[in-house]
Amino acid sequence: MSQTAAAKRRPTWLGYLTSTVGIALLILIAPFYFSAGLVAPWWAMVLLLGVWLVLLVLSTHFYRRRPFLVLAFPFMAAAFWVLLIYVGGGLLDWTP
Repeated sequence: MSQTAAAKRRPTWLGYLTSTVGIALLILIAPFYFSAGLVAPWWAMVLLLGVWLVLLVLSTHFYRRRPFLVLAFPFMAAAFWVLLIYVGGGLLDWTP
């Protein structure tokens, strides 16, 4: 690979900034995932924490490769949390 091709693949400061903001937002969502055990059963907690961990690993994997995609991970995490807690709680009658 030539140096020009390697320079084109390197993200700019904006790419690093969006990746960092995406990971920071994903970490800020973590307390919602960890506190979901107050209303969700154990298997839903395992599913929630597994999904959050996969999103965190993927965001670190895509930090330099696709920095703007990392910004979408916190929104996917929030949507999954809302879907599982509210819909699961309403349909499966989860109560604390």
